[in-house]
Amino acid sequence: MVTSEPTHPTTFGATPPDFVVCPSCKGRLARHELSLRCQLCRRTYEWLDGVLHLLAEPGMRFEDVPNEERDLLEERANAYSTQHYYLPFLRDLFGQKRVSASDHSFRVLFNGCGVGV
Repeated sequence: MVTSEPTHPTTFGATPPDFVVCPSCKGRLARHELSLRCQLCRRTYEWLDGVLHLLAEPGMRFEDVPNEERDLLEERANAYSTQHYYLPFLRDLFGQKRVSASDHSFRVLFNGCGVGV
């Protein structure tokens, strides 16, 4: 029986798979020391805790232009979802008196990607 050690993401060959491209310019990435570098725009992307961080600009949204109206709609959609879905669901799950919108001692970790506004 032949076994092999799992490959750490930073140890693959000189070129990553074709579907892994630069998020800024869509150029090909190539291994550069312990990171990947775009062959077109020369941006460098590093691994942090074993995860390749392919963010064009840290903290920025992908392919978005700042838009106050969209941000307001997203805020309203999130408030509506909280009032009409999450709070009723949590009240049913944990009890009416345990969960309220103003009770900041009750914490819920929400891991989602937004409402698509």
